[in-house]
Amino acid sequence: MNIRKTIFFLLALLAILLLSAKLFFKTSANTKEYNISTVKLGTVISIVFYSEKEIDFDSLREGCLNKIDDAERTFSIHKKDSEINRLNKEAFSKSFYPSPGLLKMISRSKDYWEKTNGAFDPTILPILKLWGLSSFNKEEKKELPCKSEIEAMLSLLGMEKVKINQDEKVRFENDTLLIDLGGIAKGFIIDEITDYLKNDPDIISGIVNIGGDCRCFQKNKREAFKIGMCDPLQKDSVIGYVKGKNISIFTSGGYERYREYKNKKYIHIIDPISGYPLKNGVLSVTVMGDDSVKCDALATALMVLGPEKGKELIEKEKVKVFFIVHKDGKVDRIAVNGFELINEDN
Repeated sequence: MNIRKTIFFLLALLAILLLSAKLFFKTSANTKEYNISTVKLGTVISIVFYSEKEIDFDSLREGCLNKIDDAERTFSIHKKDSEINRLNKEAFSKSFYPSPGLLKMISRSKDYWEKTNGAFDPTILPILKLWGLSSFNKEEKKELPCKSEIEAMLSLLGMEKVKINQDEKVRFENDTLLIDLGGIAKGFIIDEITDYLKNDPDIISGIVNIGGDCRCFQKNKREAFKIGMCDPLQKDSVIGYVKGKNISIFTSGGYERYREYKNKKYIHIIDPISGYPLKNGVLSVTVMGDDSVKCDALATALMVLGPEKGKELIEKEKVKVFFIVHKDGKVDRIAVNGFELINEDN
C-alpha cells in the first residue's frame, strides 16, 4: 500500500469514526465545535473539541500542532535527526541524556515489557529488518532468515539490555540494539494533547484521534460519546459502537502489511519471544481503558498473546478488550473483561 493510498484510506476511516462519535454526542444549542486536522507521524490526525464560550482557537490550534511537532522530533524513527535516532546511534558508545518525554516512554516501555513477559518489546526492529518486514527494507529480501540467524539476533535484543542509570542517562548493552517506540508513542501524544485541551477551562469535551486510535473526554454530565468501530475485514463498515465519557481506544492489527515468500504470507507483526511473524490467527485487538499509553502498549502485546494467554494480563491491567480471531476456517469475535459493543440505536 503506497503512502497516497494509505492516507486516503485513513481519511475514510477517520471520517467513519469521527462521524459516528459526533452523531451520538448531544450538545446544547450554544455549543460550538472546533476542528484541527493534519497529516503527521505518517498518519492522519484529527482533533475535535467543544466549548460553550468564545475561545482563542488559533492559540489552541498552535499549541496542539506544536505538541505533535515536538513528538515527531522526539519519537519518529523516519526522521534522521530525531531524538530517538540520535539515541539509537549514540547509546552504545556513550551514555545518552534523553528529554523528559523520551525518558518517560523508555521507562514505561521497560515496565510493559516486564508486565507482558516480553510480548511488548520496542527493541524488535532488527528482527523485522532480518525478515524483510520493516519499512526500512527498501528492497524485498529474497530469502527468509534461518533459525540460527533468528536465535542469534534475539540474544542481542530485549528491554533488559536498555539501561537507565541513576542520573537518568540511557545506555545500550550492545551495538545491535535499536529502540522503536511506535507501539507506545501514539498513546503518549494523544494523552499530551488531551491534557493540554482539558486544562483550558472553557473546553467542555473533545476527541483526539491519531490514525484511528483515540481518546475522548468530557468535563460535564452530558451524554457519553458513542464511537464507531470499523470492521477490520470490511474497512468501510462499522461492526458496532462503544460508549464512554473519558476513555481511550486503541487497535492493533497485522493482516494488511505482509510479505510473500513461496506463496506464503508473513505479516509484519513479530512475536518478540520466538522471533517469528505471528500465526496465531489474531486479526485485530482493540483495547479500551483510561490510559492511552497503557492501551497502546497492551494492544500490541495482546496481538502476540491472544485472548487465552492474555486473559490474566487484561484482568490485572483493568482494561476491556475485543479480539477478532481467524480460527478453524471461521472468524470469531471475543469480548474480554466486560468489553461491550452496542448497536446504533442504543
